[in-house]
Amino acid sequence: MRQPCCRCPRSVVVFLLCTASKEKKYKEIAQSLGISENTVNVQMHKSMAFLKEKLNAYLFFIISMLAVVYNSVLIL
Repeated sequence: MRQPCCRCPRSVVVFLLCTASKEKKYKEIAQSLGISENTVNVQMHKSMAFLKEKLNAYLFFIISMLAVVYNSVLIL
């Protein structure tokens, strides 16, 4: 599961770490990073879309594995 994160652009990783590590409002994040609130909003959406696209490939695998584990537990 580390592979998609390792391929993230550095800007996405830095932005997500700055914003996700603390429960701050976009206004506070903008002030601490020295950018506008709109830039925070846009960058957050771009970062989340990037991660969603990259991690979506693993979704089917994870659901399949959970189904196998769940069915194994039911058999026991």
